[in-house]
Amino acid sequence: RFLDRYYRLAVKCIEDTNGVVEKYIGDAVVAAFGAPFDPYSSKKQLSSVIDAAGAIADLVMNEFQGEVTAKSAITCGTCFFGYAGPRTHRELTIIGSPLTELFRLEGECPPQSVIIPSCWFDQTRATWDIRDYATWHNLGIKPSWDIGTGTLNLRGVMGETPITILKRNNYNGP
Repeated sequence: RFLDRYYRLAVKCIEDTNGVVEKYIGDAVVAAFGAPFDPYSSKKQLSSVIDAAGAIADLVMNEFQGEVTAKSAITCGTCFFGYAGPRTHRELTIIGSPLTELFRLEGECPPQSVIIPSCWFDQTRATWDIRDYATWHNLGIKPSWDIGTGTLNLRGVMGETPITILKRNNYNGP
């Protein structure tokens, strides 16, 4: 029942963003966005995916009252999407280096956060009202998400990858 509640929240956010759930792996949901699922893949689509990832984190926090958290990894690239395997066991799957990068990014993502390669995040920055902390403080606003950056060596995937982490500010976990 727990996983069904979680999947319901995540799948709704994914489908509302024109994504397709590819599979569940334990408590992880793997989804694909853009072509061929959406013929208009763009910066707008990418920013919608980042928004959906943040929405999933917020919905999970609220639905489970802080007992569990969600985290999301996002990356872009061309992948094979189709049936693979012998005739006795064909399975719909995604194959490609972006998927490998996705799993490695997810492993580095802190709880209640969204992690994305900076090269993709930078293309969408103008979509959000991003201001430095002093500006928010002077306006009397406490932003709900914080943006951090760093560099990861993803064990052979694209070498050292600059990353952006959007972290929920009111998360008080480990």
